[in-house]
Amino acid sequence: MSDQVRASVDGLPSEAGLALQEFMTAVVFDPWSFAPTGSANMPTVEFGPEGRGLVTFLIRDGERELFITQVLWFG
Repeated sequence: MSDQVRASVDGLPSEAGLALQEFMTAVVFDPWSFAPTGSANMPTVEFGPEGRGLVTFLIRDGERELFITQVLWFG
């Protein structure tokens, strides 16, 4: 996670932080199941109550890595 993304995450309200944590706990096991159909290896998906959060992540299949590139919260 870059310093910019970490700062965004650190600035989230507690509700958003918990929702992101729950999402990330699930997405690490099968990131493609969360990616919209037809998305490339860098999908943006909703998370949290009422889809008030957006997270963009890079999927690197060959390395079995997932990098968060952006987190937004609309609350």
